[in-house]
Amino acid sequence: IVTLLKGAAFMGLVGAAGIAYFVESLKPPIEEMSRKFQELNKDLTQSINAYERGDQQGATRFY
Repeated sequence: IVTLLKGAAFMGLVGAAGIAYFVESLKPPIEEMSRKFQELNKDLTQSINAYERGDQQGATRFY
């Protein structure tokens, strides 16, 4: 999408350039949040597995 908008901006559509800039500026924070949520997912999965095994140390990781 961003490539398409950049192409439109090159042709003189100022609004498309603004939208492309906006989308590009959102991409890094969203990717960072994605990495953090993946790590949280891993931690929660390990905690659930520990709880199911009866491992109290691993099961109480978040409290």
